[in-house]
Amino acid sequence: LAYTWASDGYPALILFNKGFWLEYDGSRTADAMIEWLTFRIQRGLIELTAPSDLHMLREDEETAVVGFFNNTVDGLYDDDDFQEFARGCGDYRYAYSFDGELAPEGQLGIYFHSRHPPRWQRWDREGYTTHKTRRRHETAWDGHHHDAPDRDTTSGPPLDYVHFCDRGSIPLVPYWSPVDASRYGDGAFEYLVFVFMSKRSDEEAFTAFRDDLETLIQTLRSRDGVYEGYLLVLVDIDEAPSVGWQFGIDASSALPAVGAFRPSDERKFVPSQPMTPSENDDDTVSDGQALEDIGEFVRSMRQGTARSLIVSEEVPTQGRDPPGESLVQRVAGSTFDAAVMQTANDVLLYVYTEWCGMCKNMFPVIYSLADKLRNMNVTTLTFAAMDGGHNEHPALPAIDGYPTLLLYRAHSKDRPIEYREGRSVQALATWLQYHVSQPFHPWPPTWTNDDLMDSEALHETDEDTCIKVHEDGG
Repeated sequence: LAYTWASDGYPALILFNKGFWLEYDGSRTADAMIEWLTFRIQRGLIELTAPSDLHMLREDEETAVVGFFNNTVDGLYDDDDFQEFARGCGDYRYAYSFDGELAPEGQLGIYFHSRHPPRWQRWDREGYTTHKTRRRHETAWDGHHHDAPDRDTTSGPPLDYVHFCDRGSIPLVPYWSPVDASRYGDGAFEYLVFVFMSKRSDEEAFTAFRDDLETLIQTLRSRDGVYEGYLLVLVDIDEAPSVGWQFGIDASSALPAVGAFRPSDERKFVPSQPMTPSENDDDTVSDGQALEDIGEFVRSMRQGTARSLIVSEEVPTQGRDPPGESLVQRVAGSTFDAAVMQTANDVLLYVYTEWCGMCKNMFPVIYSLADKLRNMNVTTLTFAAMDGGHNEHPALPAIDGYPTLLLYRAHSKDRPIEYREGRSVQALATWLQYHVSQPFHPWPPTWTNDDLMDSEALHETDEDTCIKVHEDGG
């Protein structure tokens, strides 16, 4: 039972409520747990029968989900789906009404109400069939969602409804926070548009600019009606420099500055043209012009004309590694396409960081195997290495720890295979022989025990991995 239901280790507190399961993810105090359980068990649906009821709800609750139904026509409430939504999704107050005159603009449906700023958002139920769809299983801090293999995840509201609630619960333009970072990229938004300013240089202007951004996104949505999947996030470049680094922006850059991130494939985008500087020649951008440029950038995201950004160091040079370095090709973000994606060879890419001790220990294995395969006249496999701390590329999957070895096969470069076996020349060679496009010949090779001697610092366990640290939640 624990293996099936405890998603993130022990201790685990799980509430089973009429067919739904909900795992507690709050603080480990009795008061916090009691508050969570009380909310989940005692705070049921409330009925709104008069305008005063709706007014009180809007005044008392930061966020609320309200269903406006016709009990003779709309089958959603009759089928108890809305009640199940209330049990299975979000820490929000749920209410319903059969008085259509209370509904925003008189339109029946399910709405999410947020108090800051005051707004109603209607869930688009088009295409909705049943709430029995797979729902996400969250893991802490990695920004990705995974399904537990042996857990029944077929109970719960549809993902589009979950994302609808997530979008509604996040402020129209939130301040960047590492605590909330995973909420921004969990699938509720198609694009995250980061707007960088310095709160230290002018705190009042920083706060005022957020109000301007709220007006901007509301204008875009009301005029074009297609920006529900875009979230503008205001980032203090002094407090979150690592977020700015992802876009080549720091405190010395002309501010405000902007960049966008697409969670679905982890691609980044920047404006095709630099933001228009003000006329005072001090490398600043006037707020009015910045808003205009940001609006144009968001429109370019929709149109597919924004420039894709690849973080890259300068093309690496040889000379930083042990003997045999010429056997392993150095790769940067800017050379990734030519070195990995466009070559006719299979490519074994070694992703490392300079601060990872196990990465340094693994290099001799890579060089040793490259040398041995060269002596066997193997020409169909290229060995490459890239510093994952200073380079990125859309074809690189999410890296959860270092070192990481990826095999890009000649016929399927878009689906790299990660090596997860032992840290020895023999183990790596055997794995490659099984996975490469053109197996090595002769096989098995006539290597002696001396040939297979590894650095004494190497270990055969996969536990010796440097875990990736996300600074500022980035």
